[in-house]
Amino acid sequence: MRHLLSRDIKWSLFMILTIIATSSQPLLSSEYTILEVYRDGYVKVTMVIPVGDQTVLNVTLMGTPSYLLVLDEKGLPLEYNISSGVISILCIDTPRVTLTYYTPNLTEKHEGLWNLTVNMKLLNVTVILPEDSILMACRPLPWKVKAENNTLVLVYTRTPLSLEYVILPMPETGRSEGAEAPQGKEEAPVEVITNEGKREGGQDTLLLAAGLSMASMAIVVLAYKLKRRKYMEFLTEEEKTILDAIRARGGQAYLTEIVKAVNLPKTTVWRRIRKLEEFNIVRTVRTRRGLLVRIK
Repeated sequence: MRHLLSRDIKWSLFMILTIIATSSQPLLSSEYTILEVYRDGYVKVTMVIPVGDQTVLNVTLMGTPSYLLVLDEKGLPLEYNISSGVISILCIDTPRVTLTYYTPNLTEKHEGLWNLTVNMKLLNVTVILPEDSILMACRPLPWKVKAENNTLVLVYTRTPLSLEYVILPMPETGRSEGAEAPQGKEEAPVEVITNEGKREGGQDTLLLAAGLSMASMAIVVLAYKLKRRKYMEFLTEEEKTILDAIRARGGQAYLTEIVKAVNLPKTTVWRRIRKLEEFNIVRTVRTRRGLLVRIK
C-alpha cells in the first residue's frame, strides 16, 4: 500500500512539473541527432540530450512517433508524458537522455522526388539517406558529405534543413524461392560530431579523411550533373506546361507572360520556376520590365 501511495505521489509531482516546464518552453540543446531515412519515407530519429539541472526535460517531437523509446544513460527506461507534440521526460540521476522513435512526417514524395524537411532548430545533425539514393538538392549545404555502404551520409552543424533526393529501384537479388530472407545487416559506424567536438564511432586517419572529402566533392558534382540529365522524370505537369510556354516564346519569357499562358496563379508559377531554377533548368533575370525566365 505504501509502495502504491509513493508511486501515485511521484506521478502527481511529475505531472505538476510537466505543466510548469511546458509553460516555460526551454530551448533544446541536443548533443547530437541522427536521422536515418528509409525507402518508404519513415525516419528513425535518435536524439541524445543532456539533462543538466532539469527535473523534467521537454522535447518537441518531429511528427507522430512510433516505437518510442526513452532511456537514461544506463539504458533503463524513463517515465514520460506526451501532450500537444511535446514529450516531457522525468529525469532523475541521469546526465543525458536518449530518445528514439520512428516517424513518417519528415518526408514527402511527389512524382518520384522525395523531400526531407527539418524545421526544428537542432545542433549536430547527421542524415543517413536510403541505399542507392541520389541527392538532387540540399539547403543549406552540409558541413560534410560521405558515402558508406551505398548510402549517402550528410553531416550538419545545425538545422533547419531541406533535402531533395530520388531512390533508384532495388536490383533483383536472384534469391531462390523459399530461401530465408536476410534479417538485417551489420551497420557500419557513422561518425557523429558532438558538442564537445569528439567523434563517436569514427576511426578515420588523416588520409582517409582527405579521401572522404574528395569523395564528398565528387558526389556533390555528380548530383549537380544528374539534375540536368534526369530532370524530366521528376517534373510535374504544371512545370512541363511552364517550360512549353517558355519554349513557345523562343526559350525566354517574362513571368507575366507565363502566368497568362498557363492560366495558373502567379504565386504557383513563381514557386514552380524557383524549383526549375534549382534543378538548373532555367535562369531568371530581373529587368525593368519584370522577371525574365530563360531556359538554359
